[in-house]
Amino acid sequence: LLRIFSCNIRRPFVARPPVLPLATRQLLLTCMFGGQPARSQRKSQHAAAAGRSQALEGGDKTSGTAGNGAAKQKLAKPIRNYELNRMLLACDTVAELSELSRMYQHSFNAINGATAINKLGKLQPSNRDLSVRLLEECLSKVAAQSVEQMAPDSLFVAPLLREASQKLAEFQPLGLSNTLLALGKMEYRDSAFLSALISHAQPQLPDMCSQGLVNSLHALAVLQHDDSTKFAHAIVEEMQSRGTSTFKPRELVILMLALAKLNSQHDALVSAVSTAVVPHLKWYKPLDLKNLIWAAATLGSRSTSLLGPWCEAARPKLAGLSQGELSTCLWALAKLGHEDSSTVQAIIASATPLLGSMLPQDLSNCMWALAVLRHKDHKFVVALLSQARPRLGAFTPQGLSNMLWGLAKIEHRDPACVSSFISACKPQLSNFSPQGYSNILWAMVKLGHKDDPFVSSVLLHAKAHIHSFNSQDVANTLWALAKRRTTKKYQGDQIVSALLSRAQHLLPLFTAKNLATSAWAIAKLEVPGGSFIQGLMLDASLVNEIMAVAKPRIREFAPEGLVATLWALASMKSKEHEFISDLCKATTPLMRSMKPDELSLLAWSLATLGHRDDAFMGEILAQARPRLWAYNPQELVWAMGRLGYKDADLTAALLSEGEEDAGMYCPEEVANTLWALAVLEHYDARFISVMLNGAKPGLSHFEPRELVYTLDALAKLQHHAPAFTTDLIQEVRQQWAAFTTAQAESIQWSMRALNL
Repeated sequence: LLRIFSCNIRRPFVARPPVLPLATRQLLLTCMFGGQPARSQRKSQHAAAAGRSQALEGGDKTSGTAGNGAAKQKLAKPIRNYELNRMLLACDTVAELSELSRMYQHSFNAINGATAINKLGKLQPSNRDLSVRLLEECLSKVAAQSVEQMAPDSLFVAPLLREASQKLAEFQPLGLSNTLLALGKMEYRDSAFLSALISHAQPQLPDMCSQGLVNSLHALAVLQHDDSTKFAHAIVEEMQSRGTSTFKPRELVILMLALAKLNSQHDALVSAVSTAVVPHLKWYKPLDLKNLIWAAATLGSRSTSLLGPWCEAARPKLAGLSQGELSTCLWALAKLGHEDSSTVQAIIASATPLLGSMLPQDLSNCMWALAVLRHKDHKFVVALLSQARPRLGAFTPQGLSNMLWGLAKIEHRDPACVSSFISACKPQLSNFSPQGYSNILWAMVKLGHKDDPFVSSVLLHAKAHIHSFNSQDVANTLWALAKRRTTKKYQGDQIVSALLSRAQHLLPLFTAKNLATSAWAIAKLEVPGGSFIQGLMLDASLVNEIMAVAKPRIREFAPEGLVATLWALASMKSKEHEFISDLCKATTPLMRSMKPDELSLLAWSLATLGHRDDAFMGEILAQARPRLWAYNPQELVWAMGRLGYKDADLTAALLSEGEEDAGMYCPEEVANTLWALAVLEHYDARFISVMLNGAKPGLSHFEPRELVYTLDALAKLQHHAPAFTTDLIQEVRQQWAAFTTAQAESIQWSMRALNL
């Protein structure tokens, strides 16, 4: 035996010796340090070891647990602490470590105790599920229970910690950090011991190595001890004073992970670590890269210096990640708002074969991430849904709402799939969060899926949670109700009342987008601020309050938000001309990126408001001129007439572009177009004839106002169309009782001008 171990005794310990049974190693140490190397002595040692093993399994049959104590007394020979440390490090199982510790725990010094706990931490993760419950039980029952009822680790840790707590003052910084790390790995929470350990460790922080600081912080993140906040803060301050250059690459990853688990607010340290890891990214293992990006996302660290290099380093190593880890990477990129299509596509390619083994949460995270990143991959989505649909019963309410929201966001319309998600939602409706209700309503509208009974159920459950809605939930729910054109059904309902009241309370927290969405929805729902809604009287106009909050933040509005806000103000006939002017100034530079329908809405809003701004209107028309085919000429002509903006060439071009469809105008469009042409003093006989010929069969559908406008415009333009005029006069006579005095006088003037 001495020859076997001589190579490791004579020179520094480099490689572990051959693994021998514990009894053999005990025999060797007894011969070397505490016993006689006679054959009879070795036999007695083997016999004692056998007796000890029998006692461990069931105790002495005649004297109960006393047999175990006698065995320990026989075997506990004097031993050097250095060799004991090596024996502890050589243990391969928790049972072996526990057995050795019981034999020599009275010989332990502070270093041996810290080594034993640290070794237990390294061995424990494979048996973590048993540790916490059994260890806590055994702390109170270790003296009363029989040996066979206890797990070896639980039998050993409690006395070991009691022994260690008496010697904490002798622990060196490395021993303290290793002990804390081991407890973290075991997730073993002994409040009294942790408090004592922290109180001894904090004064020694300046003497701890960088690895000790990182390990301590990581353990605190896992254990979440009550006294850990101040200690964690002290560790972070010590790290900041040293700088990130003193940490090894692996330590930087663990540090980032610990900061994320602690939800750290130390932005300076997070930023420094994010920068420090960049040179080492290509050397990290796949799991380290996953942990790094998860931590960055959890901390909200949008460091551009990290994200780009991370993507380059991660792409070749994605095959080394599991399905859950790939889902986490995709989620993290979405959380950070980093749209790197090549990296996202690489993650998708690696994840596609693993979709069948993904958990429901992984599937919903992937769908949510694709939606946030605006990455459309039809094949991957179809494959993901094929794996999700058979397991919808295992999805949480948040998972279901995220899946529906994601489908709507990427505009993946599959009615059968949506119906199956709705069916899965119904039994769990009472368990959804406020955001879940809002997301479902928003997604239903976006996907064009009509299921009124389900929507009614969602609203019924949501009504009880409106007091918990955040600004996004309020804006999205108002938008969904307005978009479904449910004005009549919900205008007087309590849910609209509650939503408006909640909106008024949260206005300072609204984003620019939420302000624009809410203003648009209120206008669409025809619920002006200050009106009575189920007995609730808003103290002031909600729209006016929205404008007051929005005015200092106009520059934050996106183009579609500016358009929606102007449209809402126009719909509600707002007189806030100063705010309207500010909106026009903010909108002008953004017109080049606007769609034709958005520019048409701007022109309509400006005209409806009667807000004369030639520069603004001129910019709208300048953007429209190159692609007039994409516009409804009638809308632009009416807006030009309403604002008195005369441009003969543009008007002629608009009429030429719209001549083909002029015969299909509705009564309101006919009246508005004729009125605008009269104001602009632009006469186009051919266009007018086409329009009148198309309108003649539907004259009975003209309202009194439209009849007046049409007759007045024909008179001002001096357009004679005997057949149309005759039928028009006949319709006027039939509706004569509905005209006001002013309208009757206008009709008489028009008839005289046309010699009728």
